[in-house]
Amino acid sequence: MGSPIVLPLMVWLKTSKQDSSQMTGFQVQLLEFLKKFDAFCQEQHLEYCLFWGTLIGCIREGGFIPWDDDVDVAMDRDNFEKLKRLAREGKHPPQFEFEDSLFLKGCRIPKVRYKGVAIHDRNGGTGIFIDIFPFDRFTAIDVQILKIAATGLHVRDYRRKISNKLVRSVYTPLSIIPYLLFVLVRSVYSHRELKNGKYIGNSPVTNSEYFFNVSDFYPFSRKQFEDSAFPVPKGFDAILKEVYGNYLIPVDYKNKHY
Repeated sequence: MGSPIVLPLMVWLKTSKQDSSQMTGFQVQLLEFLKKFDAFCQEQHLEYCLFWGTLIGCIREGGFIPWDDDVDVAMDRDNFEKLKRLAREGKHPPQFEFEDSLFLKGCRIPKVRYKGVAIHDRNGGTGIFIDIFPFDRFTAIDVQILKIAATGLHVRDYRRKISNKLVRSVYTPLSIIPYLLFVLVRSVYSHRELKNGKYIGNSPVTNSEYFFNVSDFYPFSRKQFEDSAFPVPKGFDAILKEVYGNYLIPVDYKNKHY
């Protein structure tokens, strides 16, 4: 028998899921693009899965988070390299426009655009994109090195919180040292071909500190998203909890966007 807290929560989640009539015009077009991308991936035997905010929407809302205006997908390095090859050779639907960022080593977030569709998003931008996050494999040692190095980024950014001008003037030059360590480690890992290891995560160039057990990533299964179904990681619950905490409770999107 369910707990007195969990049952009402799941009932609320079930009744609060938006249907297609509640989608924005932007999301309707975005869903159409995702369907075409999914069909392309199936045709070319490319494995991908919904990730980040799109994965939250899939699990919590059964579709888009009401304020969402993009799609995030993840794929491992092998599938990502195959996607790049297909893009170079022009073996993709004519509506797809792969940005140059797809081919740049160390690009933060490669994108594919829905060609010919120009709709304004909530941030004033135009166009419909799918953000593609290439995931690499890491050993436990790799993860520790990358997490330690990432503190350099936090040390640098902390200066913005220092209101005392004198303290900030002393802190700022000192913060450069750990930040340079972060840049060095990131540079080394962004040029490594990582195919082994029990952890998988986004390329270090995105400044991501999240690494997941490979056993939580594979195999993918399909879950309902609006009027279709798309691939999600096997351990989506563990992944989302690690990144967002209690992701089943919506957060003020103006502050945290999930």
